[in-house]
Amino acid sequence: MPHISLDNYKVCISLNDVNSSDIDWSVTSFFNMVGAIFDEHSNLFTFEKPPNRKNLYQILSDTKNFFVEKEWKVTFDQESENVLSSRNKDGKSFEIAKKMGSDIKESQFVELETPSFFKRTLYEHQRQSVKHLSELGNAANFSVPGSGKTTLSYAAYSILKNKGIVDKILVVSPRSAFVPWEEEFLECFERPAEKVRLDGSRVDSHIDSDTNNKELILCTYQLPLNHQYAVSRFLEKNKVLMILDESHNIKNMDGKIANSLLELSSSATRRFILSGTPMPNSWEDIWTQFNFLWPMIEILDKKYVFRDYTRIRQDLGHYNDTINPLFTRITKKALGLKLPRFEEKFIPMSRIQQRIYDAIELKIKQEIEHLHEESIVESIQMDKWRKARMIRLIQTASNPALLKKTDTEFNLESISDEGLNISELIEQYAELDEFPPKLQEATLKAKELMEQGQKVIVWTNFRYNIDTLIKLFEKLGISPLWVDGRVPKDESEDIEHNREKMIHDFKEAPHPRVFIATPASCAESVSLHMHKGKTVCTNAIYVDRTYNAGQYMQSLDRIHRIGMDPTTQVTYWL
Repeated sequence: MPHISLDNYKVCISLNDVNSSDIDWSVTSFFNMVGAIFDEHSNLFTFEKPPNRKNLYQILSDTKNFFVEKEWKVTFDQESENVLSSRNKDGKSFEIAKKMGSDIKESQFVELETPSFFKRTLYEHQRQSVKHLSELGNAANFSVPGSGKTTLSYAAYSILKNKGIVDKILVVSPRSAFVPWEEEFLECFERPAEKVRLDGSRVDSHIDSDTNNKELILCTYQLPLNHQYAVSRFLEKNKVLMILDESHNIKNMDGKIANSLLELSSSATRRFILSGTPMPNSWEDIWTQFNFLWPMIEILDKKYVFRDYTRIRQDLGHYNDTINPLFTRITKKALGLKLPRFEEKFIPMSRIQQRIYDAIELKIKQEIEHLHEESIVESIQMDKWRKARMIRLIQTASNPALLKKTDTEFNLESISDEGLNISELIEQYAELDEFPPKLQEATLKAKELMEQGQKVIVWTNFRYNIDTLIKLFEKLGISPLWVDGRVPKDESEDIEHNREKMIHDFKEAPHPRVFIATPASCAESVSLHMHKGKTVCTNAIYVDRTYNAGQYMQSLDRIHRIGMDPTTQVTYWL
């Protein structure tokens, strides 16, 4: 009679009661597939325990079925039985969670009590989300940026910790979110977090010692992909609440990072996902996120089924019944903030700038008129070129000198003639070393606001614009802080010049300052509106915009967030 047991990091299949003659090629082949080693003296197959419960469940289930087909009675130790029964338990827990989630969302009155060690007072509109996260255990919060998702998570964690369900938090997030998670911990618990930022060079050999006696563990989305085994063992050994902050980072259902986190998720005790923009591109974006919450059961079907269904219908259809109970969302209106003011300022182009713009625009119009003459293959081949042309129009309206620059973010090479009679004009513009009107106006508006005692953020999507803006500010006697992809992320890369230091210096400075940034580098997980309980910035200037609406919306919310005095006026200068 085969007996299956789990021994620390090993799966053991004992065949003591099986005659050696019955251990034929089919048995050997079956266990060879999982890398099992056979000991002839003890009739024992052993192999490495998979790093996550879902894979372990699949192996144990397949092994059980294999022996049943051979008509061998098989027994399991208690731990193996627990793994085999986990899918059924998760299925039942999921149905309970759906019912509970619906009830909480429909309830007019929220009864919630946080433990005494959670010191922060929750706003009334936050209480439903905290109750939802803590009661369901595996749930999502899609509240608007700036609504306090970090505080909601800590409040729910405190309830789960008080019940003995979890005692550590692993936050997977963009690196820019590390400081907010650390700072908010202090605000919520009135004590500094015992914390560690996982460092890839140490994770495999030091994760146990580095996380020992640590309550808050932080890592980037890239780290688990390269250190899957170490992170999974950490999750298996501890009672961990695993949180994906800005969870739309795993929206790609075929992505390596997404799949690495899906594999890890079953080893976490509880799971939250947080995002203000859970579906930035399409319905498919949520498949991985919700499967992360309930990894043992396919709550949104196989990926190809979900993809085909939503593409054909262009909505979520019957999947709404599964998804809706699992998330809550705090709207901007619920925050009680004063509506921001949008001030549009139209700036005429310079003469050469206008000629360059008109030439590119004319070329695009001509191509659009001939679209019907293209074959499908030609149209697909031209698609990337056309998208690049639209970005070129944006660049020209902002700063024609950008046309001579390679842009890694938008994957654009320096522009060539390509049938446009403007190469000379572009060269001429670059040689003039002219400061474009929009950038000049932006610096003058920033100077005006600073003279009124204000701090100001200037947003642009292009790195060379940052370089140009720095020169313009310096001509006005202003030394700006700035962040884009060239700036190291934290002090581990450069102790003097890094994003965390730039953001801290901007917020802490007692006098007016200007901060220039690209939305790609600072639109997510960064709070720029308050410092030590005081509002520090209420003005943002937009030099240009692209078609990335998600980044634009995120950038707006860097200075229009919960915690501000509801009478504070935020202004966006476009």
